[in-house]
Amino acid sequence: MKIQSLFILICILLLNCTTTTTTNENTGNKEIKNSKTTVSPPKTDLNAFFNRYGGKANFQTHYIDAITTMITVEDLVKENKYQTAKIALNKLWQKYPVGENIWWDTKADDKKNQTNLGRPPAYSALRMLTNIVDYQLNNPQSPSEVLTSTLRVVLVGCSEGKNPSTVTEMKNGTGRKTTKIIDARLKADNHQIIDQSLDLFLRYVNAMTNGRLKVEVKYYDLENYCASTKVSKDGKYANLKNYGEVLNQIPQNIKQETDWWWILYPSAVPEDGINGIAPNAGFDKNYEFITGGMGAYGQNEPTFIIDDRWLVRCPPHLGHGKMSDIERRAYLPQWLQHEFFHHLYRSYPKLQLEVKGHDWFDRTFWAKDFKGTFEADYYHETLHKRLKTAKPALHYTLNPTYQPTNRVLNNLKISQFLNQTFDASEMVKARGIEVNDWHIAQIIQEGNKYYWKNKAGAKWEVVPDFQNNRLKTKDDNPYKGHHFFISFKKDENGGFTNTIEGLDFNGTIYKLR
Repeated sequence: MKIQSLFILICILLLNCTTTTTTNENTGNKEIKNSKTTVSPPKTDLNAFFNRYGGKANFQTHYIDAITTMITVEDLVKENKYQTAKIALNKLWQKYPVGENIWWDTKADDKKNQTNLGRPPAYSALRMLTNIVDYQLNNPQSPSEVLTSTLRVVLVGCSEGKNPSTVTEMKNGTGRKTTKIIDARLKADNHQIIDQSLDLFLRYVNAMTNGRLKVEVKYYDLENYCASTKVSKDGKYANLKNYGEVLNQIPQNIKQETDWWWILYPSAVPEDGINGIAPNAGFDKNYEFITGGMGAYGQNEPTFIIDDRWLVRCPPHLGHGKMSDIERRAYLPQWLQHEFFHHLYRSYPKLQLEVKGHDWFDRTFWAKDFKGTFEADYYHETLHKRLKTAKPALHYTLNPTYQPTNRVLNNLKISQFLNQTFDASEMVKARGIEVNDWHIAQIIQEGNKYYWKNKAGAKWEVVPDFQNNRLKTKDDNPYKGHHFFISFKKDENGGFTNTIEGLDFNGTIYKLR
């Protein structure tokens, strides 16, 4: 699979599970399959959160109202109590209207108390919850077609790289080579921390696609792989050297079943008082290390990338200390939303919703019909006024492994392929490769068997396997293990039509001429 360019564009459910694992015999790495059954989660203790920072007296009423409403409404959503949730949200928005400058005031509490609830605190999560509740109340019937995208969380076992212990070492590009192990808390209780981080965001994705896309989370444990990391001399980055190399460790069959990725790797961030670094080394105070962002892989598959500590402690430039459940539930959905909209905007370049990167931070960039002030307002406006009506539809764009329906496949006949010319010249030329006679072929019949035969005279047997959308190959195939998958033309909305476009062989489209 080819790796697309990485966009380092970072501003920076509690579920009951039964787990089985499948081990790759060659590597020892594991695909972890979680079978989750939603249960009523334990209530998060808001009082404990406030007490940790000196009590409610240290916070403004607005801050208290925001996070209390956010946690209350999220719990109601998990219990499908949407009408009660709507009442609570309406009460909050009437007191503190969407997009009003009054929300700037709550940021002072975050800074003073070194908490990490987002910017402004809980605002993005509240806007997402409002979208979810409105969708559920206004759409009592399920859509006729619901696609499922697989989000594969890749847990990188270890990382290694130079670990500067002083700012001087960092600036010189020196330091002791260190190996770090992924934080065990990410795997504890069947990945509870990760599930907690994802729950609100994935409900939001379902609402933003009008219920036409749900996202299933699966895990892959790269426990025997050590990824290379780097710390930049200027203190801007402490991240993976090449996230594509991480995903290249994943077996092909797992890749073919994955629509989205989230890479979590052991942190390379030099932090004061951590891993032998002096408590006053100067990293925390002076540097905001970028550790990931939004990348792309394969067929424009969104790829979230971040270090393990992002989920377990407040980053020094955003807060302080161990990240509480409250902070994780409020902040992580905002981070995921931020990265995700980078992916959406690049997937619909003609809409020009992001041109140079983070354009929405300049209010003059916003379209004239957009309302609001904050980043989350821009996402809401672009979603409801541009992306929901974009072509192809969101649920198709966000499901790269989308397959034709049985209705389409049941109409296939081998006669549609016989003696037709299939030509890969267009894609081959676009890759800068010289076209040869292996790139043009036909499917022929000899007796009761069918063969792929190219202009060079090479041929190998193919067997119709239309229920699996392919022409299956046998042992005479020089590219063993690869089959011809049927590529159909799509309508403007992104759905498959009955018209055959060509054959996809090992990532190359042979167009029907």
